[in-house]
Amino acid sequence: MRRVAATLGGGLAALGLAAAAGAVTPPIIVAPLTGGAPDAVNFQSPNHDATILLSSAKAGADHVALTVKLRTTLRCGRPFGAGVVVTLPRAARVPRSIASSAVRVNGKAPSRIAVAGRKVTVGLPAVNGITCDSITDGVLKVTFAGGAALGNPSAPGTYAIAIHRGASAYSVPIAIR
Repeated sequence: MRRVAATLGGGLAALGLAAAAGAVTPPIIVAPLTGGAPDAVNFQSPNHDATILLSSAKAGADHVALTVKLRTTLRCGRPFGAGVVVTLPRAARVPRSIASSAVRVNGKAPSRIAVAGRKVTVGLPAVNGITCDSITDGVLKVTFAGGAALGNPSAPGTYAIAIHRGASAYSVPIAIR
């Protein structure tokens, strides 16, 4: 598998050292974002099935918007089945509760939000009305707005965000500078 790495403020050497020490796999940085905040960055899991977008990669940043995208199956264009559990790094700041108005699942309000330490469980939106049985590949997108009050670790470094959905588990390395 070919890995792509890019430097953020000269952080490539630090990423290499962290990888050599066995800390966390170096992040795969898809691209700095254009048209967004100057320090917003996309990170991908090594198998490319999960992507993390942070509105800021700065150490100590507060009210960081976080978007998780997972390749998954959809029923009638909607996610179904198990919810999503996002586990943030130990050094990240996670509030004791998150308002459902600060989180969206494919643009809709989640059925529930539960915070337990660094784990945030997001329930899929309730489906009302008529549904079909068309099953297709698609993307499940969970967006935490800045109002969710998530914060980056205070120290620069390489961290991992874990994502679980049913039997599927992903680890997405991120670089905080």
